[in-house]
Amino acid sequence: LCEAQREAAGADIGFMNNGGIRKKFAVGLITKQDLFEVLPFRNILVSFKLTGKQVRDIVLQNIKDRSGFQMSGVECEWKRDAEGKVEIVKLLVNGKLVEDQSVFTGAASDYMMGEAKRYLGIDKPQLTYMDETVFKATEKMIRMMKTVPGSMKGGIKELK
Repeated sequence: LCEAQREAAGADIGFMNNGGIRKKFAVGLITKQDLFEVLPFRNILVSFKLTGKQVRDIVLQNIKDRSGFQMSGVECEWKRDAEGKVEIVKLLVNGKLVEDQSVFTGAASDYMMGEAKRYLGIDKPQLTYMDETVFKATEKMIRMMKTVPGSMKGGIKELK
């Protein structure tokens, strides 16, 4: 779902709030009805800018709080020090090292970004509204892919 939004918006990072995902896809053929049961809302896809510092803060919040959202386009390795403090060892967006002054484009639903403070811990950024819904972006990607993998590469991994 995150990847479909990211692709449709031409963004670096895709975000999806867990509460917006209403059902898991079953293994096998995916029908339009199945997709509607997963994404019953008509949320509009939006894009927005994020600094590298904001991306780092969002990832840290996700690690510490197990926040209620998913991401794509982010690769992170992290560990805890002896006192239990989280330390990011590696943070890449679209394969690029994240520097505080870097600028990235995010994609999410208009609903999620209306609640940016709650989900991502940031003030609502300036939004660019796309001409499609999250549902339509996801449907397009599923049709294009033909086979949907059970998981995507990258992600947030704890080092032991």
